[in-house]
Amino acid sequence: MKFISSRGSKKQYSFVEAALAGLADDGGLLMPEYIPTVNAELQNNWRRVILRLFPNISLSFPELCAEVLALFVDQKGDLLAFLQRKQTQTPPSGLIVLAATSGDTGSAAIAALKSRSPLIHVVVLFPKGRTSEIQRLQMVTVQDPNIHCLQVNGTFDDCQRMVKIILSDKELQELLADSNRKRAVRDMSVCRNAITPVNGQPSRDGIRDSTQTTTSASAVDGFPECRIAWKLSVVNSINCVRILIQAAYWWYSALKMQHEYNSKTGTAPEMYGTKTASRRRCNIVVPTGNFGNIFSAFLAKQMGAPIGKLLLATNTNDVLCQAQDTGVYDKRRGVRATCSPSMDIAAASNFERLIFCSCGTQGNMPQIELTDEQRTQDLTQKQGRSLWEKSSLPAESQNKVPEHCLMGDANTPEDKRFESTSEERFRSSGPWSSTLRAVTERFDQDGYARLGDKFLSFYRNNFLTEAVDDAETTKAIEKMYRLYGEIVDPHTAVGYAAYLKQVSKLPGESQGFSSGSNNEGGQKDATPTSSDPWLLAATAHFGKFPETVLAVVGRDKVNLIPLELKKLKDMPQRFAEIGPSTDSLKSFIVEKFTSSNKQMLGIDSATMDGRRNEIK
Repeated sequence: MKFISSRGSKKQYSFVEAALAGLADDGGLLMPEYIPTVNAELQNNWRRVILRLFPNISLSFPELCAEVLALFVDQKGDLLAFLQRKQTQTPPSGLIVLAATSGDTGSAAIAALKSRSPLIHVVVLFPKGRTSEIQRLQMVTVQDPNIHCLQVNGTFDDCQRMVKIILSDKELQELLADSNRKRAVRDMSVCRNAITPVNGQPSRDGIRDSTQTTTSASAVDGFPECRIAWKLSVVNSINCVRILIQAAYWWYSALKMQHEYNSKTGTAPEMYGTKTASRRRCNIVVPTGNFGNIFSAFLAKQMGAPIGKLLLATNTNDVLCQAQDTGVYDKRRGVRATCSPSMDIAAASNFERLIFCSCGTQGNMPQIELTDEQRTQDLTQKQGRSLWEKSSLPAESQNKVPEHCLMGDANTPEDKRFESTSEERFRSSGPWSSTLRAVTERFDQDGYARLGDKFLSFYRNNFLTEAVDDAETTKAIEKMYRLYGEIVDPHTAVGYAAYLKQVSKLPGESQGFSSGSNNEGGQKDATPTSSDPWLLAATAHFGKFPETVLAVVGRDKVNLIPLELKKLKDMPQRFAEIGPSTDSLKSFIVEKFTSSNKQMLGIDSATMDGRRNEIK
């Protein structure tokens, strides 16, 4: 199977190239050229194997992410190095692994990749003041010289934007790949001038290193030598391989729940795929910020996993809920800080993948170039159910995306499977590509985009959405503890609160919902019932958010927080602080990984020597 760009480039990528590239050459997200369907016989085989080998697997999202990342660099087999050797047929060069994190991915990446290889360095970007203190300490207290934590004076959206632009910077990639090359780099003087005020004072090169307790010189001397050729990669959900691997635990969960139900009803395993067997589906609630985890569940569902409806649960940063309600994908309100900080996101990167899937199911969309007249079409914004204060948009900011954008087919996977013979449906760089690019570029440039009616039908028929405020979140923590004795983190509580809101809309119902029966249009009814089980994705240990959780369940529960988390506050910290500009990140990478090119890049030796002294 090959991988292709969500934005229509004709270039195809192997698995090796997709794993190492992160982004496509045209800036799009990589996707498999088609999504195969898993037949009933193979699903039955998976049930027997999975249920025997992994009876006690934890569905804690950070743990699973750490395990997934550990697969890339394992003590028994350095997979990233193997992939590089396979691609180049030469000894591996160095790898700079970028990670933009809202809290969990950063510490998971660090835990999986620290001290694995001197040729693999991790650069983690996290927003200042927008993670929990424990999440921050899990990153900045790591002293391994191949770990570089960058605290960004901005939001997670800034961090993710910076990473994506750096991954698309061909000039920087060429420089990193050949650090001995004697050539000037255009516009790199901008990096030197990217000065961002920190605590009221300008910082040199837009970067300030923070060492709250003294660190050894090895923290500096451990930086890579200048003659190594480096390649950029990424580990958060921008990377399609992470999405694919995450789909595996949704398969596990759905198959296990179906197996348990059919065991109670006496349905034989060999009957699961027949018309007479009970086709119970597992309906999943996913606390959602960047749309990666829930998209991997959607991917598993498209492959044929027994998954019903997907409930997207989010906090007051409810851009994805508003997009479903109003047809406007709009990030202009910015990001509001909440007690569930890992979901404080306005630009969900993986939403582009869903748009791609909706466009890919329509093979005969008319190919229409965007004209100036079409670009000036006005949008009448509908009333939504946003948890933000209502405010009118300025007249000059009205959306002007053409009506034909995103006219995807709305058939669900249950009725229109993606068979292995349908590669052209995804692989072609046909009409849908230009409309997807129009929407993504407008969203990136102007902060909003209008979504067509057929995409909205596709979105609404595959996802339910609920937004939850902080008060509802804390109530859900209390209720979960009171009813079940479970202490959950705020993100899991958002999912539970969203579930309760869905159930409350059905008089007389207390639990569960079903994907319903087919209607004449081939759609699935999104009406919840109690016929199918729910699965709530628990995303983190509550000990990472003690301020919020202990205030609800009682301070005496502090003894349940793991000791390794309690020790973090007394450990030395090492991180750098940068502004929310790509030039600041670019300057950091150039300084650390291309030291032989400092003078070419307009960065003088005295400045770099001063920076080293500052770090020490």
